[in-house]
Amino acid sequence: MLVSEQCVSCDDECTGALLDDLDALDGSIASLNLSGVVLAPYSQLMTLENQTREVKQSLMSWEQSTDYQLTAGEEHESNLTNHITDLQQQVRLVSVITVSTATAD
Repeated sequence: MLVSEQCVSCDDECTGALLDDLDALDGSIASLNLSGVVLAPYSQLMTLENQTREVKQSLMSWEQSTDYQLTAGEEHESNLTNHITDLQQQVRLVSVITVSTATAD
């Protein structure tokens, strides 16, 4: 380490201890047998991430298109029509029950 353009020993209680730990870590890593370890295919993962981003952007732009909006609107209209039909049937059923109860009294 340089202090005022003079080389000073790094073998103190702080820096020296850290350098000793680094030496021990380097020795531990060097002694590992990594021949059977399969590393992640980072280039393929990056390609998939980019493709996913492109598909997501494409879908988002398609959802904003007029065709999609019309299709979604038609689906909502169909669902609303079905719900209205269900409600009309329930109203008829309640009316029949009400008339039957009033007649029985």
